[in-house]
Amino acid sequence: QLAEGSVLCHTLGDGLEPMLSIVEVRWGNLQRPVAYDAGSWGSEGSSVSDLFIGKFHGVFHVLGGHAIEVLSIFVSCSKDLHQVSETFVRSMLRGRHMAAVYFLWAGHNGDSFDAGSAYVEPGALFGLMRRLESVGVPSRWPHAPQLTEVLAAKSWMPAMSLRLALRVPATSQLSRAAVLRDSQSAARRALGTLHATAVEQGLVEGEAADEVRVYEAAGRVVTKLGFSYEARSVVDCAGAEELSAALANLMDECPFHDTVFVQARVPDVALDLRVGVVRGAVRNFTYT
Repeated sequence: QLAEGSVLCHTLGDGLEPMLSIVEVRWGNLQRPVAYDAGSWGSEGSSVSDLFIGKFHGVFHVLGGHAIEVLSIFVSCSKDLHQVSETFVRSMLRGRHMAAVYFLWAGHNGDSFDAGSAYVEPGALFGLMRRLESVGVPSRWPHAPQLTEVLAAKSWMPAMSLRLALRVPATSQLSRAAVLRDSQSAARRALGTLHATAVEQGLVEGEAADEVRVYEAAGRVVTKLGFSYEARSVVDCAGAEELSAALANLMDECPFHDTVFVQARVPDVALDLRVGVVRGAVRNFTYT
């Protein structure tokens, strides 16, 4: 109510008290500027783009009744995140309410030029999020740090795939050590673990549904890595022999990942559908 009509809220002492203090952490490396494909992301831009962040600023003004302050932290690499002092940031904020928003993507080897723009090491990003929360600045975008990390790491998939109502394809998880020690044994074990759930989900038919041995020989699966996006690291495999080779290659090419996921392939997939949901209501569809 105090913020209605753009009314400034005076403190008991001198000066003004903002209604809302926002800490935004965003990409600032001009040598690797943010670019996005409008066909994939839609008219609002990718979630790290200036266009998208500009839309957020408009929401900030509404929430804060135009009595807001925004502290922007521009970073160009993971090291910059480690150097941010949470106590200093907290001392700069004067608002009655506080929040932190992060417009970066967590990705292993994010500092390499090939990784693209706005990628940083997961430990650096989630470390800063937790440090700011430790001094009373909650994360409001994209989620709380523990949830953001679980979603980006994809560690939710194996457990959620066991709940048939969620319709997550059967998923198993292998450690790097298991793959490096014996990739063929790891591949067979992954397929054997997937078989019962994949059959129950209707993803396996014919002889392969009746015999685990047949599924291990020719079952269709895909590999996936945590902190990996836009179908990177997704390898379509048929049977343990192809899966073994894919697992070995991924562990060789991606030395920073300590686990790999193997997921039953959904047959006859033609495209991906992205559904934007806000407060339980579907707002937009994007096909890729």
